[in-house]
Order: sequence, then C-alpha cells, then structure tokens
Amino acid sequence: MANTIQIKRRVSGNAGSPPTLKSGEVAHNEVDNTLYVGKGDDGSGNATSIVPLAGKGAFADLTSPQTIAGTKTFTLPPKSAQDASGATDLVRKSQMEAGLSAKADASHSHVVSDVTGLQSSLDAKAPLTSPALTGTPTAPTANSGTNTTQIATTAFVQSAVSSSAVDALGDIGDVLLTTPGDNALLAFDSTSGTWINQTPAEAGVAAANHAHSAADITSGTLPVVRGGTGATSASGARAALGLVIGTDVQAYSAVLAATTASFTTADDAKLGHISVTQAVDLDAIETRVNALDAAVVLKGTWNAGSGSFPGSGSAQAGESWIVSNGGTVNGVVFAANDRVISIADNASTTIFAGNWHKADYSDEVQSVAGKTGAVTLIASDITSGTFANARIAQSNVTQHQAALSISTSQVSGLGTMATQAASNVAITGGSITGVSLDGGTF
Repeated sequence: MANTIQIKRRVSGNAGSPPTLKSGEVAHNEVDNTLYVGKGDDGSGNATSIVPLAGKGAFADLTSPQTIAGTKTFTLPPKSAQDASGATDLVRKSQMEAGLSAKADASHSHVVSDVTGLQSSLDAKAPLTSPALTGTPTAPTANSGTNTTQIATTAFVQSAVSSSAVDALGDIGDVLLTTPGDNALLAFDSTSGTWINQTPAEAGVAAANHAHSAADITSGTLPVVRGGTGATSASGARAALGLVIGTDVQAYSAVLAATTASFTTADDAKLGHISVTQAVDLDAIETRVNALDAAVVLKGTWNAGSGSFPGSGSAQAGESWIVSNGGTVNGVVFAANDRVISIADNASTTIFAGNWHKADYSDEVQSVAGKTGAVTLIASDITSGTFANARIAQSNVTQHQAALSISTSQVSGLGTMATQAASNVAITGGSITGVSLDGGTF
C-alpha cells in the first residue's frame, strides 16, 4: 500500500497565510492559490515570519491574466516591431514619443482668429468707455451710507429714502433714549432740554407690582387672605379665623399646666422614640420581653483552662460562651468549640450543677482530607484502605499492571501504533507502509 502525505491546507474561507507555522512548515491556501512557508525559528520551533513560497497568488503566471501591483523594471522592453495595440499592452518609449510629437504642448497660445466665433462674441459686448446699455442692466447694491462714485441701484436709493423718515421716538431731535427697558417712563430733563427715559424708581413712581414691610402698615386691618387676622382684638381674630375655644383649640387646663411644668426634656426625648400606629397590648409586650430575657445570648469565648466558669458570678440565664481552649472545671471536661450555657441568674463560677449546661461539639466532623465546607474528594485524597488502587495515575501502565495483576500479554494490541498516543509516536528504524500523513487545515 502506498504512503500518502498531505500538507496543511485551506480549501475555502479567507485568503492569506495561516496565523502560525512551525519553522520550515508549508501550507497551501486554495482561496488565493498561494503556497506559504514558515521562516525563521523563535527558539521553540515556531516560525518568526510566514512568507509566500509559490503559486499564482504571489508570483507571475506565464499564461493566465493577472493584475500585477507595484513598480516593475523590465530588462528587455518590447522590440521596435512590437507596438502596443491593446489597452493593457506595454508601450515602448519611442512609440510614446512618436505619438506625442503631433500633439500641442500642454502650455500654448492662440490668436483670436484661431477660435471659431470668438470675434463675433466680443463684438456683442459693451465697451468700457461710455457704454450704451439697453434692457434692464443690474449692478451690486452698495452698503447703506456709502458715499462714493459707485453706481447707486434702485435698491440702495429706496433704502436711503426709507431710513431718513421718523420711524421711532429716538429719531426725534429732542428725545434722547438710553437702553430703555420694560415699563420705562419718558420724562423731560430741563437741564439738557431733552426728553429722556427713566425707570419708575428713578422717576419717583412706585412700580405696578411692589411690596411693603409690616412696619409700613400703620392703620386698618389686614385680611386673613393676606396673612393677617382680620381684626384688632384677640376675640375678633378668633372669630375671623373660625377658632372656638374648647372645639378648635384646647381650653386652659390646670392639670395640663401642672403636667407641662413637671415634664422634663429627658421625658420628651423618650417619647420621641415611641411611634404607635395601632392599639398595643402592653401586657403582651411585657410577656415577650420576658421571653427574650430567657433566650440564649452569645457573650464571646471562654478559656476552660482558667479553672473557673465565665461571667464573674453575674452571668444571667441564657448567656453562652464558646470554649476557646479545653480544660476541666468542677470535674467537667470541656474541649475546644464546646459551648457552656448559664441556666441560672448570677451563675456560680465554681459549681457546675444547677448553674451551667455543657453543649458537646467534640464529635462534630471538622474536616475531610484537610477540606472543610461542601467537600468533593479526588483520587489523591484517598491515601489508605481498599480504594488505594484508585490513586494509580491513568497513564502509568506499570502501576495498573501491578495493582490489577494484568500482564502485557493479556492486553490485545498493546505496543502497536494503533494504541499509541496519536501526538506522541516515536518511530526508529525499519520501514512503514500504508501510512497517511495529514498536515490538517488552517
């Protein structure tokens, strides 16, 4: 059977070289019909650049049409008998010069008679001196106020006539306006003999919309709608405001007066922390508070090696400590992470019975194979017992043979290329037939 060798290739997709190649490795791109080779070596067998090696995509084709870019120098130009005839043929210098010899220079001149109809067109134009214009001639309109020999169009004349009329108050000779604003007044200034514009304040006139302070109101009554009481007496003010003592406002109470006198700022601050939005059963609240008082409360850690119970004799029922260091107190052995809980108020620091309860945590699993939390074991975590064989590395055939008592002769095909790693086959000596080597695609 013949051997087959296939180089790396691309049959469709993008044109161009593969992104990487090994040093000396070749690859063919059928899209742009170019053969590429890996050039250079980065020290690890990889090419430092990829260059075209052959193919119509990178080199000239002797027969097929091609578009060739860049500057080309020909050592053998076309011969004298090989004049260009097609649009893409090469042209000889002598042929180009012969063709240009019958043409005029890019820069040249003509007399009037050389241009057909030029003289008759010029005769139809008006002379510069005293032209006799007919029809409706036009000219640029000068800017307003221009006073030169420039032609004045009808538009310029109309604008000049219109601007001379009195269109605004400021056009009157004895009126002097200086940036007038809204609601400005026109007043005569005897000093200058002109009419000038003034603000109401400058003219001593109050603005249509203005304000007064309360001190400016010295008589009368201020209505309720203006923020006043509408009256000059307390009873009149209550009537105007619609307030009735005992109905709308609290009447005087000696009890309230006495309460207010004895009510302290501290009491007021306490009431400020209370917010009640519905009926509350205070007895029920007391029951719940007592229940919370009996709940277990973590107070911290306790060193059982100290020889006495925690709390210094004031531990209350429900208070608990975590044992930080093991030890024995009153004949009771404690281990680290155990809990000790007070079951009486002012529990004794030396007597266990009737004062304390021990919660034993010593039997709790702390870790598995050095792992804590949700533990997932792998083969290397199992170091002893009947599952030791599971720790044999999958690629270590010798360990599998020894652990499972399997000899090489009992494994069919062991040692043939069919059972070897496809990317790691060492072949030394001999001959090979019927082998296909495929460089793959890119």
